[in-house]
Amino acid sequence: MSHPILERHLERQSLRPVYLFYGEEEFLMERALRRLEQGLSEKWGEAASRVVREAPEVSPEEFFAQARMSTLWGSGQLLILRRAETYPAQALNAVVDYLDHPAPRSVVILTAPSLKTRDAEKHPVFGRLAKNEAAVGFFRLREGDLLPWLTREAKRLGKTMTPAAAQRLVEVVGDNLSELHQELKKLALFAGDEASLTPQQVSQLASHSRSYNIFALTDALGEAALPRRLAARAAAFRMAGCLQETVGRTVGYRVRLDSRVGPHTRIEVVTEGILTRMLQHDPFLEGVG
Repeated sequence: MSHPILERHLERQSLRPVYLFYGEEEFLMERALRRLEQGLSEKWGEAASRVVREAPEVSPEEFFAQARMSTLWGSGQLLILRRAETYPAQALNAVVDYLDHPAPRSVVILTAPSLKTRDAEKHPVFGRLAKNEAAVGFFRLREGDLLPWLTREAKRLGKTMTPAAAQRLVEVVGDNLSELHQELKKLALFAGDEASLTPQQVSQLASHSRSYNIFALTDALGEAALPRRLAARAAAFRMAGCLQETVGRTVGYRVRLDSRVGPHTRIEVVTEGILTRMLQHDPFLEGVG
């Protein structure tokens, strides 16, 4: 499930032309976007055309002009405008104009990660979306909600997870949902045919644990079955854990379709394919120590 409001609209085929996705929990927000994209593809019988723009690079008028370009035939559009809360309220009058005459095969998502519920309700434009049940909040889970969430996520992966195992995973990883989900997927992969995930498995394989051993993961899964991307990520998490840092600070990784590096990254774990392309572009790897 992505969000109760969105799931209800998908089930009843009553999607709103414009949604506001707000709140700081980006993992849940991105999951809801994927769920919406899937629902639109099912509704239209083909993949939706996804358009993503950032607030500084386009005005609301230009963005909604593109939303109006949808046709009655062909691929529908899912248009995402990120950081919409950075616009002045007057500039967002384009939202109101669009709501009066929305395109039939376009769904618009305005994301506002720094927006709070009270501010959304008081906002002259966002408040209108809230009254139309089109403002969907995504917030960090409270401590009491983390363990049930992990249990549900484990069930999605075909596993059961004891409360003690969920508690142990939170202790060694923290409350970041993206990192928890990554660790849970590795844990389910390592468990193999075992139906239940235990605290002992968490202690062995959670990448932030000092007892974690990347070679144990390789041996358990078999070298041929271990995706290189998983190994690169796991190695980065292991080294970052030893430094008591998050991945993307001193230690980062770069794999196909995914990377986590930052301005202060000094160690970057890459796959063979990435390294090959780096060598083709720069045979001497200038600037790499």
